[in-house]
Amino acid sequence: MPEPPELHADVAAYALDLLAPDERARFEQHLAGCAACQSDLAELLPVAGLLALAAPADVPPAALQARTFMAIERAAAATESADEERAPAPEPPSAMADGARARRRAAAPRRRWLPRLALAGATAVAVAAAAFVGFRVGEERQPGRIELDAVLVSAGRTGSSGTARVTETGIGRIVALESDDLPELDNDREFYEVWFVGPGDSPEAPNRVSAGTFHPDPEGRSSVRLTAAAVPRNYPVLSVTREPRDGDPRPGGREVLRSRS
Repeated sequence: MPEPPELHADVAAYALDLLAPDERARFEQHLAGCAACQSDLAELLPVAGLLALAAPADVPPAALQARTFMAIERAAAATESADEERAPAPEPPSAMADGARARRRAAAPRRRWLPRLALAGATAVAVAAAAFVGFRVGEERQPGRIELDAVLVSAGRTGSSGTARVTETGIGRIVALESDDLPELDNDREFYEVWFVGPGDSPEAPNRVSAGTFHPDPEGRSSVRLTAAAVPRNYPVLSVTREPRDGDPRPGGREVLRSRS
């Protein structure tokens, strides 16, 4: 017996792990022999992965919800319209085949646009989630809350450089650091550490707060986001040191970058 067309629509729920155990088993049996669903699943899985990395769910503003669902409906309508335009002109059906052909035509468009609608819907939800995060962050971060924009210059003989921006948020400070030419490390033995440095800091009397650690990629590029609770007006200098992985939290490594005064 032919499989019901609804099975093709289950591809989105399968990608998002929303099927009940019996539905999942039935769909996996169908998936093993359906090239169309295998292709649709390959498109949906990256979106599902992005949703899995999203921040915990929050209730977006009603206007944002309305715009999101309107976008989903428009995407569905546009896809269905495009499918209808590409569809060949129907042949005059014979009396014997009329019912079978009508059923196939009814099932085929559903098979084509339902997974695409699910993909458009999931993508719209991901975009809406990102927009809502931006809305919330923008709501918390008023103009002037970027507390420090720093150029980092070499503090030794490496010739390295970079930039850093410190932004206040509701959870503390976010340090966005970028550099293209830091020396590669032995990752098993070393790491770079970012510090907020205050007045009078010295090896004998340290006055600094760690913002976190990182490794550059094999080409020396670094693009990291770290969080810290230090207040830049009390710790106005940013420093990057090369620290040994020896379990000692105190600063002891060689300084490689320092914010320009």
